[in-house]
Amino acid sequence: MIVFFANVGNRDVQTKSGQINRCRIIGKDYFERFEEEKDRLRFPIIEKGIEYVLSNEKQVNNVILFYTDQERDNVENIHFEADTIYFAKLLKKMILEKFQKVQHVTLAKIEGVPVKPADLFPFYEQYYKNYSDENEIDTVIISPAGGIPACNWAMMFQATRVFRDKTVVVYVSDSGDVTEIPTSKIILDEYNREVCNSFLDEYNFTGAIKVMESRQFCDSDALYLAKYAEARLRFDFSSAIINLEKFGKRDELIETLSGSISKFTQDIKQANSNSSDEEWEEWLDLQKQKIAELAMNSEVKWFQGEYADFLGRIFRFKEATQRFIFERETHHSSEKKKGKFPDFEKYLKNDEYFRRKLEKKKNLRCEPTGLVMEIYLKKLKEMKSELSKTIDVIENLENLADLRNKSIIAHGYRPITREEIETYYNGNILSDLDEVVKYFNEEDRKISIDNLVTIIKKEIQ
Repeated sequence: MIVFFANVGNRDVQTKSGQINRCRIIGKDYFERFEEEKDRLRFPIIEKGIEYVLSNEKQVNNVILFYTDQERDNVENIHFEADTIYFAKLLKKMILEKFQKVQHVTLAKIEGVPVKPADLFPFYEQYYKNYSDENEIDTVIISPAGGIPACNWAMMFQATRVFRDKTVVVYVSDSGDVTEIPTSKIILDEYNREVCNSFLDEYNFTGAIKVMESRQFCDSDALYLAKYAEARLRFDFSSAIINLEKFGKRDELIETLSGSISKFTQDIKQANSNSSDEEWEEWLDLQKQKIAELAMNSEVKWFQGEYADFLGRIFRFKEATQRFIFERETHHSSEKKKGKFPDFEKYLKNDEYFRRKLEKKKNLRCEPTGLVMEIYLKKLKEMKSELSKTIDVIENLENLADLRNKSIIAHGYRPITREEIETYYNGNILSDLDEVVKYFNEEDRKISIDNLVTIIKKEIQ
């Protein structure tokens, strides 16, 4: 359904010799003698607007004309005589005679004072909402040329608010030239950019993607970058790379974004005590990168205020870091196979320190449990002072175990707050994560995500 809206002004009905003054009185006279006078009458502004629409569309389902008809006692006589009620009635007759492709013409009285925005804005909003509720509308044409400026502004603004991207503004100049002005697109695109920027500031790439796809206010490059980031934060690195490859521009940062996760999609086998040094180097390099990626992912959850999810990632970070240190120092795997940890057990039983521990503590299993890893790292900390800071961080993370266990990420329903985490953890947890990543000679990956946000914002401008 295509609907054409216009405010009727004092220039919208004319004679062949020019403009008509005293719209109410003269307009009523012409309306009552329409058959005698119709050949002398013309409506150049609205006529041009309808012709323009019909040059692109098969029909206009309804032309809705807003007119003024004020109470005599409420206004000065000069304004009363300028009311356009009879111009609207004349226009209805002329439009239906002129355009067979216009199905209906509806007249709507403007309620309130026609120069008072406080009256006009609520009037147009309610009229549009009522009309929208009762009709399936595809396109709304707004013709703001002939009416009172305040009415035209309110008519355009509220149409954009209610009908959004269905709105098209068609302006007819005094010379008869017709220009389609993308007013609603400009306003909505700017609004959508602001919404997108808000999502991006919170690393909410899913929300940004939905706005980009539904509103189509930016090119596909921004969308591919956002989809890359969204997939990356889900640890879906294959999808991330696919979207990055669709990005049209290639520069150093894009190559870095691709290279930083490319290894995650490669089939690198778990090294074990029978593996070569080269195999161990490749395996450990992959684990370092994954731990750095997990640290970045955890920081994002922190900044998003999703503290229960943050705790879940932190304890995965703790476990991954413990196992990485163990595997790097021993060149034995902590991988589980057929319900057991054969390579891990092999190391423990061949290590005199652990052999004695196993003999003393019958409940100590030959598995990389928290307790076993704690014993191992405590021993290692005494032997290698350069590891003390990293092991201190791992030990400190254990202070959050009770919070994690009582949260929805584990076994309870307790709400988790930033203040609680900062209270239980002895130190600055984000700085400590960065220190661990730096110790592994990995860069802070959140910098690349922040840079990516900046690029997407530039792409959508």
